[in-house]
Amino acid sequence: MNLRNFRVPSWITQNARSTKSLKLLFRCWLAAWLAFVLLLPNKSLQTLGNAAFFGMIVSLMLPPNMPVQTFLFAIAMLYIGLLLGWAFGAAAMRASLAARSQVLLKQTLQKVQQSAAGRSNPDALYQIEIFEGWFLDPRSSAVYGAFLGACTFLFALMRAYVPKLAFTSIFATISIDIFCSYAPLFPFAEYTLLNSILISSATYTAIACICIILVFPETVAHAYLYEVRTYLEGCRGLVRAQEDVLDAGAKPKSDDDERVGENGEEDAALKKGTAQEDGRLGEKQDRPPSSEAFAEVKAKIDGMRVGLVGSSKLLDSKILFADLEFSYGKWNSDDLKGLQEPLKTLGIRIVGLQTLTRLLWRIRTRELPRLPNEDTNTEPVTTATSTTGSTELLPLPLPQDHAEVADGTHSRASSISPDTALLRALYTANLRLESTHALRPEDILPLLREVTGPLRESIIVGLECVGSVVEEVNTRRWARFLGKGADSEDRERRLVEAVEQLRSEFEKFKGGRYKTLVEPFAPLFDDAKGAGVVTINQEFLPLRSLYLAYVFSATLLGTADATLSLMDNVASLVGKRRRRRLWAPKGIRALGKVFRERQGADGEQTLGEDVDAQDRKVDGDMEKWEREAGRDPDSRQPENAFQKVMNGLSGVYGWAKTAEVIFAVKYVVLTIGLWLPAVFHNSAKFNYEQKGVWALIMAQMTLNVYASDQIFNYFTRLIGTFIGLIIGLLVWYIGSGHGKGNPYGIAASFGVFMIPTMFIRLFAPPALLSGVVTSAVTIPLIVGYSWIDGHLPVLGNPGVGWSIAWKRWVLVVIGSAASFIIMMLPPKSGRKAVRLRNATTIKRIGNLYSLLISRWIENTPSLDDATSESWSAFFRADIVSIAEQLQTLKGMTAIAKWEGGIRGRWPFEEYDRLVDVQIQMLGNLGQLGGALAHINKEWRQTLLHRTRLLNPNFIADVLSLFALISQSLRTAEPLPEVLPQTLFERLAYHHHRSTKVREALTEVPQLEQFQSLDYMIYANGMTAVLELIVGLDELHAITRRLCGGVSLKGFEEWRNEYLSRLA
Repeated sequence: MNLRNFRVPSWITQNARSTKSLKLLFRCWLAAWLAFVLLLPNKSLQTLGNAAFFGMIVSLMLPPNMPVQTFLFAIAMLYIGLLLGWAFGAAAMRASLAARSQVLLKQTLQKVQQSAAGRSNPDALYQIEIFEGWFLDPRSSAVYGAFLGACTFLFALMRAYVPKLAFTSIFATISIDIFCSYAPLFPFAEYTLLNSILISSATYTAIACICIILVFPETVAHAYLYEVRTYLEGCRGLVRAQEDVLDAGAKPKSDDDERVGENGEEDAALKKGTAQEDGRLGEKQDRPPSSEAFAEVKAKIDGMRVGLVGSSKLLDSKILFADLEFSYGKWNSDDLKGLQEPLKTLGIRIVGLQTLTRLLWRIRTRELPRLPNEDTNTEPVTTATSTTGSTELLPLPLPQDHAEVADGTHSRASSISPDTALLRALYTANLRLESTHALRPEDILPLLREVTGPLRESIIVGLECVGSVVEEVNTRRWARFLGKGADSEDRERRLVEAVEQLRSEFEKFKGGRYKTLVEPFAPLFDDAKGAGVVTINQEFLPLRSLYLAYVFSATLLGTADATLSLMDNVASLVGKRRRRRLWAPKGIRALGKVFRERQGADGEQTLGEDVDAQDRKVDGDMEKWEREAGRDPDSRQPENAFQKVMNGLSGVYGWAKTAEVIFAVKYVVLTIGLWLPAVFHNSAKFNYEQKGVWALIMAQMTLNVYASDQIFNYFTRLIGTFIGLIIGLLVWYIGSGHGKGNPYGIAASFGVFMIPTMFIRLFAPPALLSGVVTSAVTIPLIVGYSWIDGHLPVLGNPGVGWSIAWKRWVLVVIGSAASFIIMMLPPKSGRKAVRLRNATTIKRIGNLYSLLISRWIENTPSLDDATSESWSAFFRADIVSIAEQLQTLKGMTAIAKWEGGIRGRWPFEEYDRLVDVQIQMLGNLGQLGGALAHINKEWRQTLLHRTRLLNPNFIADVLSLFALISQSLRTAEPLPEVLPQTLFERLAYHHHRSTKVREALTEVPQLEQFQSLDYMIYANGMTAVLELIVGLDELHAITRRLCGGVSLKGFEEWRNEYLSRLA
């Protein structure tokens, strides 16, 4: 391995340099160290009991890395779990005592009394015989088993259906496991079995609360405003990065960039890049060397965009508990919540700015299709112009598919259809005209940079002023007492000036500055004047670059509008909240929403196999916008009582086959299987002394619904356990040598090793969290058991140091092996779940597309405000819901690789790209929805019949392809190969065949039309649809490679012959 290429992960370097992170580390380290020190004195150890180390485990599972209100809520969930398990355990003990055979109990007591006769300490012997299993009763054990099975089933369903309560479920399961493993040994009521666990947890809770309050204290409001400041910095960075995009995009692709001469012939460089004559569009070519600079810019922006999305999620999590705290400052919880919507809108608009980057990247990295020896006078090339045709002349790369198929199994026929020839001719003619009139993207981008520069700079300054005010409000809460805050008025003044400056630039841009972008295209319209109606044999206008400029301008206007809204909000707060004061809690009603939602607006089922659209709950006011009206094909709605009962039973039966219930059943079987040694007479003593309950807990923790998740869990937890054992042994033997432990040495050793352990626990990526937590909690297990062995007389201590380490490893392996066996009976493939979820999300994207198209083509009068708001609310909720599902699917796809390649290599790259394309398509739908919401309704109606993309036949083609792709992925059936290679073929075909019908509508556009602000919005929406269709073509290509195709021999030749005769 070349160490020179090794780089320290960014999460280590960034947090190691961050003062805030180091403060957080110190607080959490101090709480964990104090929880450990508390068990060292003999008096406190006697009080804490034989589970004294449990507080240290909790300190690593739930460190005080949050404000006190949030911590109290989280720790309350832990106690609810422990107490819930304790309550069920106590109920089980009460029922088991009633079921116990009194005859058997008397016989056992007589035997014990006889064996204890004459002994010096009969009580100790009595205690030993209890844990040797003398008092086990089959009836009592059966009751415990029933309670344990029922409770673990409920807790498993809680973990599956309410992922946000997984922490509660885990500790409830641990509680009932411990209680039901040891309670059957007792012949009498012993309801305080969990006292030691609760006492040690309570001591840590007290320590943590004191540390949170006294050691670098932080309120929810302070944490939220800190994230707001970080979020605004990310927004500023993305807006500033647009300058780099425009600079890099304005540079030619290479020194020998493809040029088209005035005589219409292509030079050698163009011929070198010509696609092979195999009938395959969009074949992937090598990236031009000059594209590397643009690639660096794009990679930088992609990283910033991911960071901004992560910051947005942090904002949502930080604001949940703002109503529950006392805070001192200028702004209260309502003020903070009022920032949420403007911040979200700003983030969405700024992410939309990246559309230009994506379009330019495609232009630079993909070859446009060309015809060999094309004729400039080819009839299909010259089509209608303007609002009718110019929208299809954008940079429309085709899917990356054919060249990437290694075996060529699913390649298309080598012949070129008339539709393909038409499409290639359209592309080639557009390139030629752009070059002739100097209207290529690299020719227009310098002008775009100049025109948008003042507005972009005003946005950057505005965001900086907002961030400065937020920082002042957040960090100078005590300025009145500390004599600080002299520049507060200066910051407020600069904010007001920035608001006025941005509003001025915004109005100037809207008022006509953007019209400068149309000036290079004015000669085209001058040439077209006097021509009257453009015939099909005349050349069309090359407006691709204008559309690129308009897309960027429209999204920039949206960003400026969102920035103004945020700045006005903050300026209003500054004017209203002039003094700092103490704010009291508002209430706890908002907490109910945390539990009512299942990991997202639409139930992000982390354990479910398939989230279907029919399962979604839609509010009554928005139900009319739902696109699906599914029916049961096997039966109609029940009409009488008997049918209703049977229909209910059928629903229960269907529910019993869901992934959640199957997981819960496996959970129960696994639990009972590993619990049985604790209630067998021959193994009870061994199970108690060797702490067999930890094998049960580990098995439950490693059990997952999908094989891929479980294998990944094994990998992280086993490695984490091994590392934890090594660190635990080092802590013990460095601190105690070969003795039973020195309190000062062991405290020092534990404190030193806990620093890196806590750092990794706090800042490691979430994907590694299970292994990190397992490694961390193993350390106090080794050290805690070792200390208790030498300082607290307890029956069945496992030893010290190495003796505990190897036993712990064996227990982990036993638990993992048991869960692996259960996983295989039968295994559920995470790969199949990925495929089915992709099918569902693609279907939902198709439904959302149909919703937008129906809104676009409606001929009804203007919708009233209430109806429009209902539509917008449904659209926002649906798009957020799909986005959350896709984010979950992205993680599932990465983990699905862990199932291995037993039957063959799993095409991870294809599925990963499938999700990425859907995420991009969802952004396109959001862009289209925004355009439809802002475009003038008269403009929309006027352009309705002039837009090729709204051809009814083409709409039918798009929706049919959505349905076919979804169905193919759901059923794993191959797609018919007679489907078009690309939807743009169908678009060109439908337009070409309907030209005579539409000739009356193809008047030459006036320059004033393109200078309208509504046309800019229209161009933005059209680009979104075109990008959506590009994505759908790529989904089609990927699905064909995944599922295969159904060939129809001779179809291509017959199709070409048939269409050529009709032409």
